Amino acid sequence: MRLFLDANVLFTAAHNPNGKAALVLELATAGLWQAVTSAYALEEARRNLERKYPDSLPELDKRVAEIRLVVDSGRGNCPEGLVEKDCPIYRAARGCQADVVELALTLAAW
Repeated sequence: MRLFLDANVLFTAAHNPNGKAALVLELATAGLWQAVTSAYALEEARRNLERKYPDSLPELDKRVAEIRLVVDSGRGNCPEGLVEKDCPIYRAARGCQADVVELALTLAAW
């Protein structure tokens, strides 16, 4: 099973290494599923951590070492009503054929 993780999950796992988001990554490392994210989501998580919790950046680097990065192909339409800044996340999740998408937004057209 392939899980697509958005910036919110990455941010939370780095900021709270004993929480549920971190557990999702730990279970992926253990082989229960494949964790996937995009460079765009990773950069958003990194930028927010730098601003709010810079001491958590090493934890982010540690957590994402085992995550497969995918790219936004730039092709395909986003669902109507989806905020433009979330389109690269949506397209990357669709493009990698994720079975589960952990997004902090509603993807009605998924």
